[in-house]
Amino acid sequence: IVSFNGMDDDMAGRIVDKKLSALGSMLAAKNIDFQADEAAGLLIRQKGITPDMGAREIDRVIRNEVKPLFVDEILFGRLKNGGKLTLTVADGCFKVIIK
Repeated sequence: IVSFNGMDDDMAGRIVDKKLSALGSMLAAKNIDFQADEAAGLLIRQKGITPDMGAREIDRVIRNEVKPLFVDEILFGRLKNGGKLTLTVADGCFKVIIK
């Protein structure tokens, strides 16, 4: 049996920042400038970190709740030739702003 120490807010924030940075690097390869505001990072932390699972759910939140907001825009829409994408929160839900 392997036991882990609890996760503090600082560690949780660093994990979310690392995951968002990886997403930004992936998008940069498609000439898309990605930014996530503080509210988006906090919502990912709230949804993606649990006492039982730790930070394992962060990837699921990004995959199932964040990426679907802009994947069609990358493939067929305003981001197919690059652009700027900002992840934010409105009414408790993730929202993207595309420029």
